[in-house]
Amino acid sequence: MKRRSRSSLALVPLACLLAVAGCGTSPGDGRPPSAATRTPSPADTRRPADPVTTPTAKTPVPRGKGSERADDVNGDGYADLVHWNSDESGGTAGLTVVHGSAKGLDPATYTRIEKGDIAGMPDWFPPTMHRADLDGDGFGDVVSAGHWLRGSPDGLRAEAALTLTDAHGTPVTTGVPGDFDADGKADLAVTAGAGTVRILYGPFAPDTGRPARSGQPLRLATEYGFAAIGAGQAGGGEGDDLVLHDSNDGEQSGASLLRSGAGPGGFAGPPKKLRVGNAHAFGDFDGDGRGDLAVGDDGSRNNEPGYETEAPEVDRKITVYFGAADKAPKTLTADTAGPYLAGDVDGDGDDDLVLRTAGAYGNSATVLNGGPDGPSSDDPAVLQRVGGSPAKDAYLRGATVHSVQDFDGDGRDEVVLFRPERGKGAVHWWVVDARTGKDVVAFTDAEFTEK
Repeated sequence: MKRRSRSSLALVPLACLLAVAGCGTSPGDGRPPSAATRTPSPADTRRPADPVTTPTAKTPVPRGKGSERADDVNGDGYADLVHWNSDESGGTAGLTVVHGSAKGLDPATYTRIEKGDIAGMPDWFPPTMHRADLDGDGFGDVVSAGHWLRGSPDGLRAEAALTLTDAHGTPVTTGVPGDFDADGKADLAVTAGAGTVRILYGPFAPDTGRPARSGQPLRLATEYGFAAIGAGQAGGGEGDDLVLHDSNDGEQSGASLLRSGAGPGGFAGPPKKLRVGNAHAFGDFDGDGRGDLAVGDDGSRNNEPGYETEAPEVDRKITVYFGAADKAPKTLTADTAGPYLAGDVDGDGDDDLVLRTAGAYGNSATVLNGGPDGPSSDDPAVLQRVGGSPAKDAYLRGATVHSVQDFDGDGRDEVVLFRPERGKGAVHWWVVDARTGKDVVAFTDAEFTEK
């Protein structure tokens, strides 16, 4: 099966580093769940200093002619980094794009859009964000909080932002992109009320924000709706499938898979029950050309008395469901502290599983390399970068994994780590070659976010 460009990228929200105590997190002091108790591994001691590169001059954004990459907003053939910055009060400040190139991510080539330039953008931080080419023009777009920020030869433009709607003009606020009918055009799967899913089929009209058509709502048997949904290929089929995570109060909840097809709502049949777990990632982990799906523990816990732990069969467990029908699922044990990502970080043709993990300084990334038998936890690579003052909030100094992208087009994905400056809008960034553990580029975006 020829690998198609991804219709969306999973991103870890910037808010993952903010200390928030309350129901649904444990131990309740802002630390990742396992950071309070886990003994750091030797790899956790690798703590490079803060980035020294601060772009002081801006170079023009290259005008592209269009590409097949959903994460290429200016269509020059290279992936771009997109993220929301916060303001000093913790609200949304603006959107920053740092552009890729033949030499990799270039911090001097960027686009900045202030939140106030996008009509109706909410103040809560961070807004949800997905990447897709909704109108099929060859320029990747950003889908965020019900808004469609369109790509162009010059990149993202605030004046071209639209409110996404269904075919009848009703605004939609949540959705994940995918190609569910395998026609080569990006669609959106949206939730419409508790337990209801509907597909909005592309292409979307660039003047109205409406899809070509809206599918029939599919009502599923769930009492409280879904905490998260995600799209990707989980088998040998042509269309993308949908994974659904049940609503929860911090504890690990049930997950299920809807396969695309000709049945009700655009799916082949009722959802298939998967293992318990709040995180997932789609990828071809065994390199056989079929999409696989990893589902498992994301490390969160309910902090109400008597509910702080998970059963042994859930705790730190990840199950990989392979695309080949005759290949049995594989279960791994690994530390996790957030969403899963997937990408081919070593260029061998197998996707690797990238986990957000908790280390001695709060956050790190762990890479489980793919292979013929799928991801392996036997010899994981731990990537950690540290910022901030050593004397203050040590467990919040570690950088969090943001995305896995190929910024220079060499066929190998880089792992992106980030760490916001507390009380400021600036973010420290590290783009890491997971094969060597060395930085490809490291920089702070303070120059173009704190003005």
